[in-house]
Amino acid sequence: MVKKILLTFLVGIIVFTPMSVLANGKVIFEMEDPAGDAVGDGNLTHPTAEVYGDRIQEQLDLTYFKVIEDDKDIQFRLEFALEPDFEQPWQGEGFNFHRIDIYLVTEDDIPGSTHTFRRGANVEFAVPWNKLVAIQDFNGSKVYDVREDADDLDAGQSIETFVDGKEIVANVPKDYLGQIDSSTQFYVLVGHYSSLDYDGYQQVKQEASKWHGGGGDPEGKYSPNVFDILAETAQEQFEQLQWEEGNLATLHPVGGNGGFSIFKTLLIVVGVTIFAGIVLFVIKNKSRKVSRRF
Repeated sequence: MVKKILLTFLVGIIVFTPMSVLANGKVIFEMEDPAGDAVGDGNLTHPTAEVYGDRIQEQLDLTYFKVIEDDKDIQFRLEFALEPDFEQPWQGEGFNFHRIDIYLVTEDDIPGSTHTFRRGANVEFAVPWNKLVAIQDFNGSKVYDVREDADDLDAGQSIETFVDGKEIVANVPKDYLGQIDSSTQFYVLVGHYSSLDYDGYQQVKQEASKWHGGGGDPEGKYSPNVFDILAETAQEQFEQLQWEEGNLATLHPVGGNGGFSIFKTLLIVVGVTIFAGIVLFVIKNKSRKVSRRF
């Protein structure tokens, strides 16, 4: 009987354990993002140049974010509603139009900042960050520490980025980031890339044009140059990206709740399997006693 219970337990673990635990490293964090919300605060429109095609909003529409740890690297995988290289007029690594920042709030004993590393995204943060994974095409992706000099164009460590289906993937050596675990929080920002604007973020203006999105303030001082962020709901995103004259939008991090869905799922599966085994044991014992009476 004990062997049967143990067998049931093991089968339950194998069947119900998510495949992301069994392969491709340890999942530190993963989260869905609502589809169809790549419109900033709900009012942004995308640039209109022909090179962007007619599905540019989908290309910049973040739908899933995953952080994976293996022996050497931390891998960041960002999935979009449409392949990042669906339109790719300028070659590069395959995501010509994307400018992405992943700000990390870690438990490292170093001072953090509530401001972006460089001027560009036009937002502020509710919780200070201390590490940044900045992603852009043309071999421009780097990792920064909050203590580095933002005015130094040689600051940061270069990292590998590539397109995998609908995902943009960034591989970051562990040494660049330090300890990343279930306590880590994340800000994920997605904007349009421009080599002519601050920090590679294409400026959003009041009216959309060939090379600028629309829906921002006339002078571009306070409106975010961000079309999508990682948030539970579209409404939450719209509220966080609200701005007003004299004040930048303030973003809030996700994660850092002491555990993530994939591991909670595993614990639940283990608990349910053990409980089912005990129930099965009790039922079989009772049925045997009843059969002996007759």
